[in-house]
Formats: sequence, C-alpha cells, structure tokens
Amino acid sequence: MKPFPGSVRLEVLSPVHIGTGELLDPLEYVMREEEEGIFLYRLDLTAWLADQPEPDRWVKLFTYRPLTEIRKELSKAIDPHIYGLCRIRVTASSIFDKYNQELGRLDSRATLNIAPHLHNPHRHAALLPGSSVKGAIRTAIIDYLDQNCGLELRKASQRDLEREKEPGKPKDQEYQKALKKALGPIKNNAMRGLRVGDFEAKRDSTFLVEAKEIRKDDKKDATPKSPCEVLCSRLLDGSHHQLYGRIYLEDHFEVQCGSRKEVWDWNVLAKKVNHFYRERFEQERKKFYADREELTQIIAELSRQVLHPAPGEMVLRVGHYSHIECVTITDNAPRTPSGTWGTTRTLADGKYPFGWIKLVPCSEEEFLQGVKQKEEHDSRIEAEYQSIRKQKKQEAQRLRREAAQKRAEAERAARIEAERKRYQEEKLRNLSPVERDLYRLRTGEMPGEEVASLCDNLSKMGQEQRIKYARALKTFWQKTGQWKPKRKNRKQWRRVQMVKEILDKS
Repeated sequence: MKPFPGSVRLEVLSPVHIGTGELLDPLEYVMREEEEGIFLYRLDLTAWLADQPEPDRWVKLFTYRPLTEIRKELSKAIDPHIYGLCRIRVTASSIFDKYNQELGRLDSRATLNIAPHLHNPHRHAALLPGSSVKGAIRTAIIDYLDQNCGLELRKASQRDLEREKEPGKPKDQEYQKALKKALGPIKNNAMRGLRVGDFEAKRDSTFLVEAKEIRKDDKKDATPKSPCEVLCSRLLDGSHHQLYGRIYLEDHFEVQCGSRKEVWDWNVLAKKVNHFYRERFEQERKKFYADREELTQIIAELSRQVLHPAPGEMVLRVGHYSHIECVTITDNAPRTPSGTWGTTRTLADGKYPFGWIKLVPCSEEEFLQGVKQKEEHDSRIEAEYQSIRKQKKQEAQRLRREAAQKRAEAERAARIEAERKRYQEEKLRNLSPVERDLYRLRTGEMPGEEVASLCDNLSKMGQEQRIKYARALKTFWQKTGQWKPKRKNRKQWRRVQMVKEILDKS
C-alpha cells in the first residue's frame, strides 16, 4: 500500500463533537471563573480521595447524603489545579451561570450533565478518530455508486425491510449484496484500500458549547440538549484548529460501476466526496439559514471553506449533530417514523453548524513540524500542570501540618486544663465550706447570684468569718471592676459600702 497523500492537515472548520456515549455530572468536573475566562476541569476523583487526610468524612457523605449536597461540597473541597485532568474553555456564560445557580441549591433537579469529547486516556488530548473520517468518506462513495452505477440501494433497502417482517429471515441481505457488487467482498473490500489514522488535538484546546436546536417552525419548543465539548475550530476563533495525521490510499482504489471498473486516485476521490457534501451544505443553507440574518456572516465564512476547496482538498462532515442528510445517501429514505428528512438543526451556542472539516494534503516537512509543535505544546501544558500541582500540594501539606500542630496544641491545652480542673476539684473537696467559698471568690469561679447571696448573709456571720469574706469580696470586685460602682447601680454600691464598713472596723 502506498501512502497517498500520506501526510494530511485536518482543518476544523466548525465545532466538531465526537461523543463517548456517556455524560459527565458534577462529581466528575468543576467549573471555575479565572482571569483568562471560564473553564471546566475534568477531575481525577480517585487521586483526590486517596489524598484526603480524613477519608471517613467523605465516605459518609457519599454514602448517606443526597447527590445535590455531595456535588456542592465536592466543588468547594477539590482543587482542580491539583486534580484536574484537562481544562476546557466554556464559551457561553449561561452554562456557568446555570452551574453556579443549581449547584448551590440542595433542592435542585438539574442534572448539570455535559457531553465530553473523545479523549486519548493517557495524554488527555481530544481525538478525532480516523474511523469517523473514513465513515464520512464511505457515505459519499456509496452515494456516488448508487447515483451513477445503478445499485438501486433504496429498492434493496425496502426489500430488506419487508424481509424483517418475516420471522427467521436474515436481514439486510439485499442491501449488502448490492454494496458487495460495487466494493467487493468483506475480505477484499475496496474500502480496505483506504486507511485513515487518528487525528489528535493539542491538549486543553477544546471548548464547551451549548447545543441549541433551531426549527423550521419556530412555534414549536426546541428539544433541550446537554452542553457538549467540541474541537477548536475556525468559527470559534481558536488558534488550535489544525490537526495532523496520516491517510493511506492504495495505488489502485477500484470500484465496480455497473459493467466497468473505475480506478480513483486521491484527487478523484476528493472530487466525489466534495460533491456529496457540497450538495448537502447548499440544501441546508437554503432550508435553514437563508432567512436568519443573525447567521449570515457565519454561514458566509463557512461557505467559503466548504464550497470552494482547492484541488486535492476534501471537505467532510463528521461527528454528532451532522444531521441525517449528511449520514444518509440521497435515495435512501431515513428510517424515521415519518420517513422524512430533518426539520431541525442543532447549532453550537445557537450560531455555528456542527461537524465541518477539511482534509488538506501537506508535505512531510509540514507534518513533522505540526507534530513537533503539538508535542512541545502538550509538554509545556503538562509541565505547567506538574509545577502547579507540586506547588499546590506543598501548600496543602503545609496547611495540613499547621492544622495538625494546632490540633496537637489544642489537645495539649485541653489536657492541661482538664488536669488543672481535676486538681482544683480535689483541692476543693479537702477544704472547709468557708475556705472553699473564699477560694472560689479569689479565682473568680463563684457565680454572681452566689456572690449576691453571700453579701446578703454577711450580717449573720461571726466577726472573724465576716472579715475574711469582706477581704475576699474586695479582692474579687477589684478584679472585676465592681469595687467603685456608680451610685445608680444601687445594689452593688450598697454591698461595697457594707464591705468597706466591715473592713474599717476590723
């Protein structure tokens, strides 16, 4: 197999979302508003839990508390600069606003789910898989063969639908037979002569956008969709919308067209693919965007890229929200309840069509330079992550040490205080009632109502005992600032005068 064109630059023209089939909830991400904008961080929750000094607290929280409380507490406790796997720029402030509003409400019913893009699990960089690109090329090839080589796939599909109603009959036999005539059997299928490698984006170069539906009939309510992560694209004004990869095409890419064979090189293949997607783009533009002035400039910019590729360039539509027309051949009615084409479009942030890319053959030198720039970018991002993590972890460790030291000091102080109290209690038990009262007065441990009662009973005591109590009361009130009361505080003033009189006569 000869690599042709071999080295390829993939230009992301509009937001592309290749989903994973799963949704992320706020236990797997947090959002933060920073100097550079709003960002979503995907979390390594396992690593965070392993580092917790008091894991039992979180085990109890995760086990017994409602989800709304768990995600609120987690968003405050976890530091994404330490435990973030990747960072995604949030384009719409409304996504962040909803996140903040609903996350703080314990009675919230909002799931706050987001649809992540496919990532390389080791490098945490977004991937545009070669299978998606090849699938989009294959759809265009099959459409050409059906339109020009008499495959009659619509009739074959209808016959298969009828067979599905008969129990025990194998399905899709007629459709597959028609394709086999044109492309060959599975073991020697023409599509095996086209190999498309994966395209990996630069790390932390994706965006989180709203997926908003528009309808031909604006009176109907749009179907709500989760925000989704997309590849950086020209339309989003990103600087990382170029990806590099490899495509291999056999010297003789052959298909059977009726009674003749056709041999295609890359340029011929690109023309046929471009024709398929150009028609779809034109139809979509006229049907959905012609009457929407707010989209005029965006669609005009996208049109320049989609409708006028240079020789050898290939325009495709890939990923989620590419819509049924772009994944179905012309004469194959969609298998929907109504059997009709779509009546809605889903746009990123309500403005940008999803899924448009361009494949541009490039020199080996450009390919290697592009790969080198990506590796340098990713290495720099990883170094920044590691530096921040090291700094943050050191700070967290310092705070934990200080907290542990404070706890130890508090425990030591509590032990000393407990020992002091035990000593005092033991000492008090060995004192006479009078000595105990005098001790409590000197130490300030006697409650105010007992002090007042003591003053009222001074006249009933013997001379020696009365003098001892008077001296103790004077010392006590001098400490508390009650020895020189104002006349308006009549009760205290009278008590002080009584004590002074006792001491004067002593």
